[in-house]
Amino acid sequence: MSVTESPRLEPSPDDVPPAAADRSVSPPMTIPLQVTIGIPVYNGEKYLAETLESVLRQTHTNLEIVCCDNASTDGTAAILARYAEADPRIRVLTNDVNVGAAGNYNLALHQATSDYFAWLS
Repeated sequence: MSVTESPRLEPSPDDVPPAAADRSVSPPMTIPLQVTIGIPVYNGEKYLAETLESVLRQTHTNLEIVCCDNASTDGTAAILARYAEADPRIRVLTNDVNVGAAGNYNLALHQATSDYFAWLS
């Protein structure tokens, strides 16, 4: 038994369905998705301002920034308060006692209100 390959026929423009002919890219979304950035921190005074500045400089600006201070004993609380006062996207939660790293991470995660979440730690 032999197999014969059929000759290839190029479709004419009339053979292409309209939906297939119009392969244009759909326009970008007009409202960017909100993303929650979780920042768990304990005694982060040394790098906290730089960290927050980095988040605030992002080109994606539809952000919720949840900072969880795990009962820091340095200047962390003052830095967080200053940034939260200046930018309404920043929410600060402060633990009265240190709940450990996992507890602080969980607090940040459970406070998120958007569909997308990213850690910055």
